[in-house]
Amino acid sequence: MADRNYNSESNAAEARAIQKLCIITGHCSPVDAMIARAQVLLAEYGQFDPPFDPEKMAGLQRIIRIDRADIIFDACLLPTDGGFRVEVCKFHPRGRQTFSIGHEIGHTFLIELEPSLGGARREVGIPASSTANSELVERLCNKAATELIWPTHAFLRDAWENGASLAVVLTLASRYKASVTATARRFAEVGPWRCAFILWETETRGSTLIPKTIFRSDDAPLTARERISARKNSQFYAALQCNHIVKGREALGPSEYPLYTESMRLGQGVISMVIFEPSPETLAARPPKRAQPFLFRL
Repeated sequence: MADRNYNSESNAAEARAIQKLCIITGHCSPVDAMIARAQVLLAEYGQFDPPFDPEKMAGLQRIIRIDRADIIFDACLLPTDGGFRVEVCKFHPRGRQTFSIGHEIGHTFLIELEPSLGGARREVGIPASSTANSELVERLCNKAATELIWPTHAFLRDAWENGASLAVVLTLASRYKASVTATARRFAEVGPWRCAFILWETETRGSTLIPKTIFRSDDAPLTARERISARKNSQFYAALQCNHIVKGREALGPSEYPLYTESMRLGQGVISMVIFEPSPETLAARPPKRAQPFLFRL
């Protein structure tokens, strides 16, 4: 009964904090409100070009210390004298640690509006939802982390200047100090072109690749996941056997129309980019646009 009462009070506090955030930012959507709050922090931080490091912004949100700790979960936000302390799993890749820190900053956006949310909490399986907070709050904090690491204005500018190709995604991953997978997801989310990314894994028998994860633009006309597969004679499978990007037109399934794709090996699997724009070969091969002069950047 005590746990039930605690969860009820916590959920009510979360709802109040989200409502206040929407009012303060002027957005009806909690997601848009959280993104707007992250943009305020970016403006306070005052950096115009990547990489954007939430760890360096944390002090603006009263996060006094960040410790790499021997913990089995992603991260935890702990109240301390004068603010907060973050512990992040030292065994995780740097990119995942950075995202976890950004996620904890997202929690401080709500805590500053509803201090009762400021108790110690730990995050298990970011970006999956944590047992300590509601699914909506976890999703909002993931949105905050994403905006802090790949700010929409900067990432959209860089994507437009460089073009649409898998090589560009690799360049942006390096520039933003983030993983290729996470950068591909952000490219599909805010990039100026209709595209999709398929992360393939090998089927048990080893003769077929099947889609493990798919990221796509909202308006990308991608076929249903259950119709997507790649046999050994496909260029997707060929990418698994080489050390360069394989390009060409390929059908995503037995009865699908060939689309322009670029594929490369990533870990034990393959990542493919599918471009749904007219003349995709020309778009993918275009040289980067000249960057706007600093004073005229949006």
